[in-house]
Amino acid sequence: MAALTVTKDNNRDAAVVDVSGIPANTATMTLERTSPSGYTVGVRGAVGVNVVGDTTEVFHDWEIPLGVPVHYVAHFYGPQGGDMGSASADFTLPYTDCRAWLVDLARPTNSLQVTIESFTPLDFEVAAGVNRVLERRAPVLVTLPAWTPDAELVVLTDTLLERDMVRALLGSGYAFLLRTTQEQGVGNMYLGVTDFKEDRISTLGAPP
Repeated sequence: MAALTVTKDNNRDAAVVDVSGIPANTATMTLERTSPSGYTVGVRGAVGVNVVGDTTEVFHDWEIPLGVPVHYVAHFYGPQGGDMGSASADFTLPYTDCRAWLVDLARPTNSLQVTIESFTPLDFEVAAGVNRVLERRAPVLVTLPAWTPDAELVVLTDTLLERDMVRALLGSGYAFLLRTTQEQGVGNMYLGVTDFKEDRISTLGAPP
């Protein structure tokens, strides 16, 4: 009988999902995660995985929300796509550290913890046309759907190594994930980089 065992990866504050007892004749499997909001997503790297001949699999969920109960379900499919059963488990990633994570979606092992100095409110711009009409007080207003918002995230690093890791993460050309506890007011937010700046607040010889 298939079963899921979920544990914490202490090095990256990720979830490690061990899948055992994969049914015989299973061709592929997909691991999904459901949050308290009811939103279900496939775990990155664990969707449509070829498991022919395997009885066990291990997956890392680098994007699990911090301190939030989630529900994992593994679905098993036969060679023709038929339902071969499923297995599920509930898990909450315990988190007490006040720092936040920047998760590198392209290379999750490059993810690192940083201190958030500030995160400005999301700014939603709307394409709009305002046309003034003579002898009419109210203008003719034409608006389109709001664009993707932008904001400025300021983080602090303690060492030159962390600085280099942040520069590599932000300069890779990929989106990244900002993970914080719910108490910090963000949770999980996916961000794309349009530009970034570096400001050294200490002399080069001062940091360890």
